[in-house]
Amino acid sequence: MGHHLVDGEFQSDKYPWCKRGFVPLKLTDPDARAVLNEYARRRLKRDPEFSSDLWQAIRIQEGKSQTGQKITIFLNGVKKGVARRTLSYAEIVDISGIYGADLYTVAYTHADQLSKTSGTLTPGESVRIQEGTRIDVADTSNA
Repeated sequence: MGHHLVDGEFQSDKYPWCKRGFVPLKLTDPDARAVLNEYARRRLKRDPEFSSDLWQAIRIQEGKSQTGQKITIFLNGVKKGVARRTLSYAEIVDISGIYGADLYTVAYTHADQLSKTSGTLTPGESVRIQEGTRIDVADTSNA
């Protein structure tokens, strides 16, 4: 532990081209894309053009890497693979496997939204998901 610290600064031993004090993040790495997506969200008010361009670069890379692949989400805590980036309220309720209710609460976190990464859906609404999006569906017809 600590072998990446040089005089108190981070230094990558795997990526020698990366200057001391910098962290190498590549758009080809799905974990890095998640971090960069959050970084773009946090910079949105200070530099909207930067955020927009970074999001566009992430989307382009995701299009290249996700072709034919499923996106992993967690639905009521269960890992599921879905083929589409946008899921509607009805689709989410359907894949949740909860049946027989008149009304469901659909709550999501870690979604791919420009300014809203968490929230709830009502019938007719949809959410753009990303790798690791968490969705909870509950029967609230008697609530």
